[in-house]
Amino acid sequence: MLRGMAGMVSQKLIDLFRKYYRENMIDPPELISKREVGYMTFSGEVIRHLRVNNKFELNMLLRDAAPMHVYSSAAYYRKPDERKMPEKEWEGADLIFDLDSDHLPGAEKMSQRNMLAQIRDQTSRLVSDFLMDDFGIPRSSIKIYFSGNRGYHVHVSDDRIYRLTSDARREITDYITGNSLDESIVRKAISMLAIVSGGWPAVIRRELGDNANGGMIRETEIRKAIKKAREDHSVLIDSPVTYDIHRIIRMPNTLHGKSGLIVREVPIDRLQDFDPLQECIPEQFMDGEYDIILPEKIRSVEIGGTEAPRMPGRHRVKTYVAVYLVASGRAVFP
Repeated sequence: MLRGMAGMVSQKLIDLFRKYYRENMIDPPELISKREVGYMTFSGEVIRHLRVNNKFELNMLLRDAAPMHVYSSAAYYRKPDERKMPEKEWEGADLIFDLDSDHLPGAEKMSQRNMLAQIRDQTSRLVSDFLMDDFGIPRSSIKIYFSGNRGYHVHVSDDRIYRLTSDARREITDYITGNSLDESIVRKAISMLAIVSGGWPAVIRRELGDNANGGMIRETEIRKAIKKAREDHSVLIDSPVTYDIHRIIRMPNTLHGKSGLIVREVPIDRLQDFDPLQECIPEQFMDGEYDIILPEKIRSVEIGGTEAPRMPGRHRVKTYVAVYLVASGRAVFP
């Protein structure tokens, strides 16, 4: 029964997604003609290695394909439409960070809003404590995007970063996650805080408290402080996304196929007040209602200020609630 209805789900979602793309002009990322473009259809087919030269071509593609997911590369190429990576002729890449609330400890027991709030706080720490404070990256080079579903993407565009190798980017992820912390290095760094302050040594020294003031620090104390510092200060980024210099990432202003929400830029100074479940609903999904069927009881879901039904059965709901529940696999269209 449900398998038969799944095909209808896809068609209705395609029609709603096509409505969004036909009624909006999507601004492409900078230097779009040098980026690889790709998308996934609602049937699961992945189309990659596309070259789009301008805003007009991008929007014609989106309106024709009505894709489930849309991507563009962090990298810049001379020939982005070549299928083999060496033939694309890599010129450089933005630095990308992917933070997903699914990676949070205990995420499976959290409410939807709690998950999004915690991953938002991690994103804020990444930007302020690591990128701006520790690495000295200017605010103007950093852009934050709600991923469209469960987290955030941070893009860094800076002349000092474009040509960084995969190994160099891996070192950055090791630093941010705390994986590079070593007891002997930490001990030396703490002793140098009189001339160099900040970064992980300062965090660990605070964890050590009075134990860091003179004398020998026992190895067990340092290990305990490192562990606590990692737990409290590190950021749960998806490291392969950052060090893969050929990675494709969700294109801003497109729809996420598992939520129907917009991949939207969030100003840095608005991050703490940003409500993606309110501010990323497409205008096209605000009007009207749809019937949906919940095959089984679901956890509490609140979107756009509306509490979604939870009990199995047929329900009449607002369009954006229907799209969110069906796209996420919680419901089907009858």
